[in-house]
Amino acid sequence: MDKVLFIKGLSQYNLMRFWVDSLAIGFEKQNIEVDIIDFKYVDLLYLENLIAHNNYDAIIGFNGWLINQFNFKNIKCPYIFILIDHPIDHIDRINHLTDKDILTIIDRNDIYTIDKFCNMPKNVFLLPHAAQEVNYEQRFDEKMIDVLFSGSYLDPEEIRGKWLVHPILLSIFDEVVNRCLFEPQNYYISEFEKVMKEKGNFLDFKEDGSFVVLVQMIGRYIYSKRRELVLKEILDSGINVEIYGNGWENSSFVNYPNITLHQSVSYWALQDIMKKAKIILNIAGIANDGTHERVFAGMSNQSIVLTNETPYLKELFEDSVEVIFYNFSDISSVPAKINELLSSNEEMNKISYNAMRAIISQHTWNERAKEIIEIFYSVYPQE
Repeated sequence: MDKVLFIKGLSQYNLMRFWVDSLAIGFEKQNIEVDIIDFKYVDLLYLENLIAHNNYDAIIGFNGWLINQFNFKNIKCPYIFILIDHPIDHIDRINHLTDKDILTIIDRNDIYTIDKFCNMPKNVFLLPHAAQEVNYEQRFDEKMIDVLFSGSYLDPEEIRGKWLVHPILLSIFDEVVNRCLFEPQNYYISEFEKVMKEKGNFLDFKEDGSFVVLVQMIGRYIYSKRRELVLKEILDSGINVEIYGNGWENSSFVNYPNITLHQSVSYWALQDIMKKAKIILNIAGIANDGTHERVFAGMSNQSIVLTNETPYLKELFEDSVEVIFYNFSDISSVPAKINELLSSNEEMNKISYNAMRAIISQHTWNERAKEIIEIFYSVYPQE
């Protein structure tokens, strides 16, 4: 691999724009030439001319940027589709992949989802999110925020309310939620299939997409409801929480005296805020066997990351040594975990230092660049 093209588009909080720049630096550190085409400023005609006049070994796009808007099928080099969201939100883009292309996923259960909803790509690999490069150390007596949470607010009951006029579909909705909300080992899509079979309906999502929206809404309900329940447990205990994200002014949480609400900020600005946080709360409501970038970002900023556990995360990090885990089946234990941490700067310094060391060694975008290059050569061996 000598030269690659990155596609940069618009994204919420400019997150993917920063990630493109970070990953591109990682490639350059491996002595690979990088071009970046920014669709904030240029168009498809410029892309066509750029590809025609360069001999790229690969074209790389987060979430399959432009793969369903530009004819990459006639281009010799592979498109490396770095999926950073749930696959059900990108079915059309995934279905535009060809046998020469490469897809990376962030959750091992994504394979199950892709198999159910998409044409299974030939080349699929696990590639988690990552953190920015880490080059500083910080002590907890310099941190001013007890608990930080970042993310937007969605009203779970508003999501559920959209199905009130469909009693049969609502009953399916509620049954799946009841099986999954406090049982994180139950994956909502597989439980949806089980419920449908129990009712005598055998679905082929690829042939009949009429239930895709219902499945999406069930996932969003579980995601937002878990977020709501965990935060309520913490706030009811009197712990101070700062939240950065849109929509929280419309939630019942505005009535709590121990909450401070802020509007959303860019991904880059959030990194500076994370540096000030003692504990960063992660509530990855539908991460069944993967993780979320908040885990890596929080650890890289030498904060304590308090996150719901997944099998994959438990393989990466040791509980109470590098991170603190909780389980959706026992959210009542979360306030005690927080209070215990806040009572000992010495313990938090130890865990946060271990966390930073773990990120430096394996989970920066520089390391992900190396992994992508290895993935490329596993599909296209050097001659």
